[in-house]
Amino acid sequence: MRNCLNNRIVPFILAILLFTGTSAHGEFKDKTWLIIKFNEYDLAINNGDGYSKSTNESGALAWAESYLLEAYLDMYEATLNISYIEKFIIHSNRIITNSDKMMRIADYKGRIRTGWNATKYSENRKPMIHVVNSGMILYPMTKFSLMVKKNKDLSKYSNFAEKLTKLAEDGVLEFESQWKYNTDTGEGTYWFEGDEPMRANLTAPMPINGPLALGRVIVKLYQITGNDSYLSKNIALALYFKRNLHQTNDGMYIWGYRLDMKKYPQIEDISHGAIDVDFAVQSSKISNIFTEEDLMKFSKTLIATKKNGNFSKFVDGSDNGRDKVDYSEASGRWLELSTVDCRVYKIVYDYMINMLQKNNKVHPSVMLGLAKLIKYQNKCR
Repeated sequence: MRNCLNNRIVPFILAILLFTGTSAHGEFKDKTWLIIKFNEYDLAINNGDGYSKSTNESGALAWAESYLLEAYLDMYEATLNISYIEKFIIHSNRIITNSDKMMRIADYKGRIRTGWNATKYSENRKPMIHVVNSGMILYPMTKFSLMVKKNKDLSKYSNFAEKLTKLAEDGVLEFESQWKYNTDTGEGTYWFEGDEPMRANLTAPMPINGPLALGRVIVKLYQITGNDSYLSKNIALALYFKRNLHQTNDGMYIWGYRLDMKKYPQIEDISHGAIDVDFAVQSSKISNIFTEEDLMKFSKTLIATKKNGNFSKFVDGSDNGRDKVDYSEASGRWLELSTVDCRVYKIVYDYMINMLQKNNKVHPSVMLGLAKLIKYQNKCR
């Protein structure tokens, strides 16, 4: 597969003159340079296999491989090179094989469920399928299915797309008993079952990135199937999220890791926040809860976190000064906001170009941001 990918992309690259210059926003690298870098990074992660041969016990599928899957789809949209679709399919097939249902793995309650368990976050390493992990893994799969539905050039992949749609529907259904809907406010979200083997407050609202990660899957399932139950859940989740957003005097949104910041004051970080914001972007495509004006406020959020060439850890622009991990790399996953505000593209572009020139290997999260830089370059540069 690696040779196939290189054979198809190299002629495409050689046909374009590589241009490097400068602009008002720093050093300019054109699409060709970015594509070359993406492919270099791709091959550097387990010889191009990424983490697709892994299980999710330590979260590798949810927090690494899922980014690669979406990145391949964005790269196809940016280049129309079918090799990225073929690679997506190879990786996805491996992930399906590694699911709990296929491997007959029972969770902490003895259930064999549709999903991918993690033991890393559990007491005594008991297997548990998390809402957020299912959301992260299934989202690019539903994104692919929708792409196939909309693009006749991908029609030969229809059977595989249907398989992924069924997998996603089954995966979402696993959490139906955890869905809580407020008939008075029209809001809804997912809650813990209450007996999970975790060191967490299981009576508190689930951290918002979990329900919204699954919410992105629900948006795509509605676009694929037209099933109104998915639309209803999307609207309820969107209302729940939006009601708990706080607008600052500068016109940007801030919000908590758990909603209801008066009771749970921890601020959301920009990495988990990227999931939340992308939910708002995707939700705006099927309902009017989140408008273009709202997305502009999220853009102002990211812009306000840019400081001295990097990005702050939290969505309110603050840092705790203790983390060794630089959260700036998560900024690339906010790039779907480029559809409404190219200022986001330009500040992320400047950060990433500087960072990419210093690294020979990067995390898949960065590769997803790089793919989005390529996808939106013609619009925003």
